[in-house]
Amino acid sequence: MRMSSAPRLDYAPALRGDHWRIVRWIFKVAGVVALLGYVAAAFFPAYGTLSVCTRCGELVGMTEYRLPLTPIPIYRSHSRRSSALSRVVAKHGMAGNHAEQLVFVHGGGRSMFAAGCELGRSQLLMLVEDGEIANFLNDVLSYTDRDTGGAWINRLIALDSSMEFRMSLYSAGFPSGGFGNAAAFLKWWKDHAAEMVAASGG
Repeated sequence: MRMSSAPRLDYAPALRGDHWRIVRWIFKVAGVVALLGYVAAAFFPAYGTLSVCTRCGELVGMTEYRLPLTPIPIYRSHSRRSSALSRVVAKHGMAGNHAEQLVFVHGGGRSMFAAGCELGRSQLLMLVEDGEIANFLNDVLSYTDRDTGGAWINRLIALDSSMEFRMSLYSAGFPSGGFGNAAAFLKWWKDHAAEMVAASGG
């Protein structure tokens, strides 16, 4: 007597012709998108810069795409974002409407006219993003007069080293998060204002 074989359970049914066509179409589209991206990256290299506005401390970015083998831009976009310092300046209304005064911080790209990374006043980026220096400026703007506050914005933007000024604040006993009240700050300010001016370069 011949035994009949058990039916085969197929948990992965073969794709029908329509399914294969859909799969092939998806792969083709993905391939075309990848190719276009590669061509754009290879033949229209991007170059980007980051600058700081010395009036308000905001960060301004620029990205441009250039014609192959030339420095001629074909598309350029700009972006802005706040920094720790600019948020304090804006909070106290010290910038207002102003003409931008941009200082180049760094840039880079991939083309024969812009290779690798270019550095400008890179320490300026560290300064405007330094939370401790922003807390110091916030107390100065909160508890002194407007002229004093404006002078300190200019001093801080002109600093050569944010780290050295931070160390001066630390040595003078300035609290990490700022004083938070006028009496405590003004007592400290009376004893250390001249020291801070000297630490900032005068």
